[in-house]
Amino acid sequence: MSVTDQWQKLTAKREDKVFMWVLCVLLIILGYLVGYWSSETKKASPIVFQGISAVPTVLSDADITVLTDAIKATPVASIIPRVAGKMDVNSEYVASINGTKYYFTSCAEVKRIKEENQVFFKTEQEAIDAGYEPSVCVTKGN
Repeated sequence: MSVTDQWQKLTAKREDKVFMWVLCVLLIILGYLVGYWSSETKKASPIVFQGISAVPTVLSDADITVLTDAIKATPVASIIPRVAGKMDVNSEYVASINGTKYYFTSCAEVKRIKEENQVFFKTEQEAIDAGYEPSVCVTKGN
């Protein structure tokens, strides 16, 4: 006897069909209520940030003076961005805009940097000021 035959035999009477439908509806309602209840009891509390001070919207004269002094003290070479892919004749160092190391322009690793990602520096200090670290090629002096 197959499962289908057993199901038909179980639901053959009209009263059995009504009972099965009522049972199914009650199980669906019970499942919904259990899910709703469990979600209500496990609600997360909101995240509250404490101790954050408001940022002033207007700078004071003292703040402006500090900022202008910092700008005056910053070398112009580090403010002006290098044009990627354009090598200056006097450039001795090159780095990738996606990397963290700088290299000599004659270093073998430079060939692995795409031309459009290359950034050139005239001095080692310019590369350091831009946030790059010396590569093995530079530290060994090759």
